[in-house]
Amino acid sequence: MKIDKEYYEAGDICIIYSKSYYSNLDKFIDFFKIAKKDFPDLTEKDIKIVRFGGRFKKGIFGIEFKVKKDKQNLYNYTKIKFFDPT
Repeated sequence: MKIDKEYYEAGDICIIYSKSYYSNLDKFIDFFKIAKKDFPDLTEKDIKIVRFGGRFKKGIFGIEFKVKKDKQNLYNYTKIKFFDPT
């Protein structure tokens, strides 16, 4: 499963998702582990499980979180200009 990581700079929001419509718990645990590796200060309370709307990710599940600090860890996140609403 290919996992995408994106960063929306205007809102300091990161999203992690895969282009599948599955919503099992294992998928979200994997996403959380990735986010926690990139941002060690994240807690479970910082993460939102989301189902995306919009044109490009409609119906796809993922996680979303605000970047508080450690922005240097964004090097492997794709910067996006538009944010698909959840």
